[in-house]
Amino acid sequence: MPTSLLNEHREILSAVNKLLALVRREPRPAMDEVSALRAHIGSLLLRHMHNEEALIIGPLLASGRLDDLPGGAAVLAEVRELRTVYSRHVGQWTPQAISADWSGYVAAAIHVAAHMQAMFAREERHLHLPARQLLAPTASPRPGAQVGPGAG
Repeated sequence: MPTSLLNEHREILSAVNKLLALVRREPRPAMDEVSALRAHIGSLLLRHMHNEEALIIGPLLASGRLDDLPGGAAVLAEVRELRTVYSRHVGQWTPQAISADWSGYVAAAIHVAAHMQAMFAREERHLHLPARQLLAPTASPRPGAQVGPGAG
């Protein structure tokens, strides 16, 4: 897996852990502080999704080799589901909703953070690394694929 994607996972999880520490703090932090950290996490996730699409998902789909990865389609579906889960979380937990139900938000943030951490580990192990190996120039072509001059 490209080191940059691994580093992005670590950077995102570090920011998420800062958010969890912040929302567990007593007295309750100011909403501006929470909102700023949430915005930072959102920007990290957007950058990561763009890079992941460019470096892993796009090339994998373009190669037609997704089915060559054991469980690749399932992991890709889970990656997309995590994006949906996070979008719903952000949409549901507006600053007004957070203020109205602080303990509910803390519980939801803990849940999403755990889901994100587990998913990052799974995609590193079952999507990123195998896809990079599969798509590497030294990887053998898909059975039946035309290779060499005049192919395609």
